[in-house]
Amino acid sequence: MTTPAAAFYQRAERERGRLGMTKSDLAARTGLGRNTYDRLATQDNPARPATILAIAGALGMDVDEALDLAGIGSAPAQQRQRVEVSIEEALVAALQRRLPDLDGATIARVLSTTADLLQSTADLLDDQEGHAS
Repeated sequence: MTTPAAAFYQRAERERGRLGMTKSDLAARTGLGRNTYDRLATQDNPARPATILAIAGALGMDVDEALDLAGIGSAPAQQRQRVEVSIEEALVAALQRRLPDLDGATIARVLSTTADLLQSTADLLDDQEGHAS
């Protein structure tokens, strides 16, 4: 029997190997435990979207492809919205773990600045793609 996230796990393992990353390296980059990662290959329950997104981000995988491989990609818009909220919650939790002295307002500013930078980068890439056509 194939588990819901087995295809994602196999692809993540290939990417991890290609990058020369150990499971410990991946755990450090994602804030997830090694057992959480390894369970993707064997658990019968669907993986949490935030888990898939953290791993995909650390490995440089396409998010939509990662969600599809994990059996989450065909989720309706409402579930996608919950995934986005989960990402925000995961980022806040990661910042709180790694920088426990930061207050909520500072974390909010960090996340806002990060979102602005990501949007600027996406806009720049779109502009470059438009000029290449």
